Amino acid sequence: MMPGGAAVDLYLCRPAAWQAWPDAELLAPLSAEERRRHQGLSQPARARQFLLSRYLLRQLLACRLGLEPAQLVLTEEAHGRPCLHHGALDFNLSHSGDWLILAVGTTRLGVDLEQTRRLGDPLALARRYCHPHELAQLQALPAAAQAPAFLRLWSLKEALLKAHGGGLQAGLARFALDLQRPIPRLHANQLDDQAYSLLHRQLGSLHLALACQQAELPPITLHMLTPGLEIRPLASPYSFPPFLNGEPT
Repeated sequence: MMPGGAAVDLYLCRPAAWQAWPDAELLAPLSAEERRRHQGLSQPARARQFLLSRYLLRQLLACRLGLEPAQLVLTEEAHGRPCLHHGALDFNLSHSGDWLILAVGTTRLGVDLEQTRRLGDPLALARRYCHPHELAQLQALPAAAQAPAFLRLWSLKEALLKAHGGGLQAGLARFALDLQRPIPRLHANQLDDQAYSLLHRQLGSLHLALACQQAELPPITLHMLTPGLEIRPLASPYSFPPFLNGEPT
């Protein structure tokens, strides 16, 4: 497995492709605390999801750092954001539908995947969760464009809160994004005094959002991560290709 050379590497995989991998193999590099958390998950699908994501995360980080996966010490920040005790790299991950994405980089980051789905009333959701500036942008759109725009907005807001570290409890309405440009920008910020750069791409039915805690986006490479731990670069730096049949392959 080759380490990524870009400042941020995004690794996309379909967990169903890893079904043949036995739990015992995935558990091998995990810490005692990770094993305890895995055992505490009563739903088999969630337990397997946690197991695979931690296994892959350890493999990717260890490869970048020149360590064995079991040597890594993963901890949590005050609000539960996972982090690497060694401090050399930052990471984040997200699940949606049949997909998992892991982000690894040299800058503090957050990543989010959102599966396209039906929304009852996107404007009602925006009134409840979003900043007035964002609501005004959505209201200015034709009705048919409001739901896709809301999912784009939601994925970006989740990614930014994950980079911030406070999670949803930090307040979705405490910052506003400007969506009226190809690369979204932070319009107002009452969360902190940090700069954030943002990226959104639609991959078939998936909304992919990335937030980095720096003024400009770093170089980004999207990879497909397949069983056998093979990494196949898909696109770099920002122009991700369309996928056949509307899905990543």
